[in-house]
Amino acid sequence: MEAKREQRIHLVLRYLNPLLAVVTVGGLLWAVRTLGRGGLEPGDTAGVVAMPLAALAAWLGTVAVLRRRPEAEVTASRLAGLVQGAERASLARLLGFGAPLIDLRFRAPDTPDGEHPRTGAVDHVRALHPRRVVITGESGAGKSVLAGQVILALLETRRAGAPVPVRIAATAWEPGRPFDVWFAEQISRRYALGAAEARVLVTGHHVMPVIDGVDEMAAAHAAALLDQLSTDRRNMDQRPVILTCRTGPYERLREERPVTNAHHITVEPLDGTRSAAFLAGHPRVAPNAQRWAPVLADLRAAPEGPLARALDSPLAPHPRRDGLRARPGRPGRAGGLR
Repeated sequence: MEAKREQRIHLVLRYLNPLLAVVTVGGLLWAVRTLGRGGLEPGDTAGVVAMPLAALAAWLGTVAVLRRRPEAEVTASRLAGLVQGAERASLARLLGFGAPLIDLRFRAPDTPDGEHPRTGAVDHVRALHPRRVVITGESGAGKSVLAGQVILALLETRRAGAPVPVRIAATAWEPGRPFDVWFAEQISRRYALGAAEARVLVTGHHVMPVIDGVDEMAAAHAAALLDQLSTDRRNMDQRPVILTCRTGPYERLREERPVTNAHHITVEPLDGTRSAAFLAGHPRVAPNAQRWAPVLADLRAAPEGPLARALDSPLAPHPRRDGLRARPGRPGRAGGLR
């Protein structure tokens, strides 16, 4: 919202600037001509001089604003490219370059009953106002994968002035520090931006924080983070933010510290039927259908059985040359919320 307001102001000033320039030049010419005639009282002289000087000050102020705004957008656009490259590489490392994506399903309390496909989550987030979202799900359900896909989708359609989504691990949070200061430092370190550039982007709301893995923080640290995101009036009303957290820890947190103005999305776990359908069409499985037949039959026969539960993460049912991709663990889980 802040970025849109600045964009509107910038548009108005852009049209106002030529008019102020004409008024300034005309005022200066009129003042010189009037003073050249002489015969003015001291008070009249001061008024004649003040009018063109006021117009000059207004014009110079407009020029300064118009010059400053594009610099912020240039930096934001550069950051958007860096984030897009980092998120694409991260997703490729998790799923493999060129690998198809299994269709995650999600539920949202403010949408009609029933599950919705992953692609719908992106459109759902785009339509939210304010765009403050908490993505929950069980361990390995694909919260971070979905957050990454939302980030990439928002960047692909980003317009000038729109905030750039930037993902930072929740475990990097430093309690006791102002959120804006901490987040600007994280952006500066991760994407090699100047400290001043990063501060301008954060304080001007040219970025959208994506805080990944709130459940991996100590309970007191998570509470401090949610407090800052929910008690600062500017954060509550204007700042878009995306958080990811396991369902259980988030439910316990929001009993005392709900994220103000936030919408809730829950990623549903995969069942055996969906895993089997995905594997059957995978380019590494189709050529070896006979070898995979027992696995697919087990998944279809027992959609909630042991094998299905082992593959209930979107990262698990991705065939590799040496077998299925093992579910990756996350460092720091032991010290997080339980």
